[in-house]
Amino acid sequence: MPKLNRLLLNTLEGDILRPGAEAIKFMLMHDHQQVFDWRDETGRSGLEVCLIIIDRLLGPTMEENAASEVGGLAAELVEKAGQERLGPFLPQLLQAVASRLATAEAAAFIQSLILVFARLSLVGAGDVVEFLSQIEIGGQSGLQVVLSKWLEHSISFAGYDEIRQK
Repeated sequence: MPKLNRLLLNTLEGDILRPGAEAIKFMLMHDHQQVFDWRDETGRSGLEVCLIIIDRLLGPTMEENAASEVGGLAAELVEKAGQERLGPFLPQLLQAVASRLATAEAAAFIQSLILVFARLSLVGAGDVVEFLSQIEIGGQSGLQVVLSKWLEHSISFAGYDEIRQK
């Protein structure tokens, strides 16, 4: 985690950012507690470091191709950390994902960002809809932004044939 942290916060190269974000996602999948318990040299917890990395990857200047794994990482973080542990960071994270989704153009990047809301919808669809309807992004509700991108691009999403057929 220390090396991934340094790499992901100091490079713009997609060939490093994509597999680095994916590596952290797999670390969260297999031993999230160890990641959350880890502290960097400044004393920040692994959870905080993951949020900082996600925030950087969601930034408006980050190339979509370079950040194409950020949605999977964010979805895994939200799932493993839970609402209690994320506390006030959860609405900020979801707002950042929805805001970046509004400007996203590449289908793989859009799919990655939609994944965050899709996975949250499995455990609390009502909460997701309520949250998105309360935020505004570019003159539209977050719900309009997310649903329009989701429906517009769902045909090109890879690996979700069984979901699209239902």
